[in-house]
Amino acid sequence: MVRYLKVVSLAFLLPVVIIGCAGMDTGRPQTRDEFVTAMKSGRLFTNAENVVINRPVKAVIADATDYANRCLNVRATVAPSYQYKSAGGSTTYRPKVGANQRGVVALTVQEEYNNRPEKGQAPGGTFVFVAEMRGVSASQTRVDIYYLTTKGKIADMLIKWVNGDKRLCPSLARTV
Repeated sequence: MVRYLKVVSLAFLLPVVIIGCAGMDTGRPQTRDEFVTAMKSGRLFTNAENVVINRPVKAVIADATDYANRCLNVRATVAPSYQYKSAGGSTTYRPKVGANQRGVVALTVQEEYNNRPEKGQAPGGTFVFVAEMRGVSASQTRVDIYYLTTKGKIADMLIKWVNGDKRLCPSLARTV
């Protein structure tokens, strides 16, 4: 009976997985704008947040730049684990702060595994996080944050930093 239930469950689950994968674009974003467009689509494993910070845009950009330099410009290494059958390795995070063609300043984070580019990867690594910052008024800044769901800790700490709480950096160590 249990085997029958497994087969029936698989028969219903398999088409859902195939349809879901068929709808996904297999290419990786090559630019910040392509990444933002992909994140706005609401696909699986994507996230988008919008926050308004009660501080001038120049102060928010300065704090985001400081956050990028202090917290995100890192290389995280994990040792091999025989228990979890993991080879280990390292992830290099590459943050950048700059304006796009529309004049919106953004913090972009790319990552590269074991300092080896993967097939289809953008120069500098895979895009995993973008935070676009623009002034709403003289004393308010809108921050639009787009990220892969596994990078929520970067977003949480960024919001704290641009609000003035600069005590902590996110742990970017890979988990096994």
